[in-house]
Amino acid sequence: MVLQNCASAGIWSPTDLAILQRVVDRVCKERNTRPDSDDATDTAIRILYFYERGMTDEESLYSAATGRLGEARAA
Repeated sequence: MVLQNCASAGIWSPTDLAILQRVVDRVCKERNTRPDSDDATDTAIRILYFYERGMTDEESLYSAATGRLGEARAA
């Protein structure tokens, strides 16, 4: 999986990876997506995109990954 490859490359800290993994797992569970699927990889890449641009809050990442970012900001 994308996050495991990043971990072995030492790109992010264990804390960063834990946040990212929780969001990926949550989105995949909600969508009934297998962790080793192309959809899960696409989800991880999307989450990484937002994380690298400074979105580090777990709920915001989840909202961005699921297309609910506007809802999170309005709440």
